[in-house]
Amino acid sequence: MILELGYEKRGVPPIIVQKIFTQIFSYINVQLFNSLLLRRECCTFSNGEYVKAGIAELELWCCQAKEE
Repeated sequence: MILELGYEKRGVPPIIVQKIFTQIFSYINVQLFNSLLLRRECCTFSNGEYVKAGIAELELWCCQAKEE
């Protein structure tokens, strides 16, 4: 994924790009969690597990894209 974006050609170290994406996904995670807590009907174990699985799938996709 990093290679597709061309950051290395522009002189941005891969570790910086990785940290940026890590922070973005952490922010998304926090926002989703806060949204679940604010809505009583969404504050269930099954919804939490659903969000957790979705985030894990997104992280897996990013790791696989990085290897290509």
